[in-house]
Amino acid sequence: MFILYTQNGGGEIAGEIYDPASGTVDRLAESGQAWRYNPAVAWTGSELLVVGGSSGPAIDDFALAYDPEIDVWRTLANPPGDVDAWNNSIGGPGVWTGEELLIWQHGLGFNPATETWRNLTNYPGPTRSFPATVSTGDEIIVWGGCDASIPQCDDVGEGLLNDGVVYDIETDTWRAMPPSPLAAGVHPVATLAGDAAVFYAGDTTTSLEGAQTARYDPATGEWTALADPPIEPRRYAAAAWTGQHFVIWGGEKTSESWHGDGAALDPATGTWELLPEPPPRSERDRHAMTWTGDHLYIVGGWATNGPLTFAPDY
Repeated sequence: MFILYTQNGGGEIAGEIYDPASGTVDRLAESGQAWRYNPAVAWTGSELLVVGGSSGPAIDDFALAYDPEIDVWRTLANPPGDVDAWNNSIGGPGVWTGEELLIWQHGLGFNPATETWRNLTNYPGPTRSFPATVSTGDEIIVWGGCDASIPQCDDVGEGLLNDGVVYDIETDTWRAMPPSPLAAGVHPVATLAGDAAVFYAGDTTTSLEGAQTARYDPATGEWTALADPPIEPRRYAAAAWTGQHFVIWGGEKTSESWHGDGAALDPATGTWELLPEPPPRSERDRHAMTWTGDHLYIVGGWATNGPLTFAPDY
């Protein structure tokens, strides 16, 4: 089962459930909650959590949970302190640890089983817009993005960051990552790929020189630059790990045009392979992509095109 949460601007929180076994798609129950941009979203194994975000004037309920078994939304406890101060200021990314949703950049942890909040050690360094974030289960790895103190830093390509930090979940401590071989890019993406993490720097056309793709080993702290993908640099791409390949697909060319191509990297050999050309009108950015176990499922994004499935033969 794959739950798609959509940021339905101007309406209410919406979404759908995709069943890869049957290929069917069903809409989620109406949430009755105003849309929100950039919340922290996580799947707990039984519920979808949607926490924080911004809708402009403010959101009424800070935290929500959706139960697909009974097709019902419920509101969750607010964080401590002045809730009005949290609204429109606390959002994603968030990481699910198996017990808590950690909104690490804002120093908050939420346990949905007990509906309790706790404070985390303050995140060091500049607040980052749209960094690449990976959880190993024991640590949260954060790399890149841009300095959020610069208005619309991702759109204007200013304040790009090519450093990173690691949060140790058990000890509640932060440490700096070793220097990366990656170029600073706009909207980097990453996935856990076995015992390591693979990062794609995103749109690097405005940044200093460096690799577009690299592997980071959390056990040793070592970076390894990988070959650049055989596709144009792009922002708002999606990434997924198939168990053997790191796949990037789609993304933005300009504000009025999008990519409809992608490539798959085998980290064991360091080689890339172009994905087949998709059907017409498949181009998009800001989309969701997941590996179902035997195929990629791509849905949503802008421009609004229908869902895609792709089953690799390698």
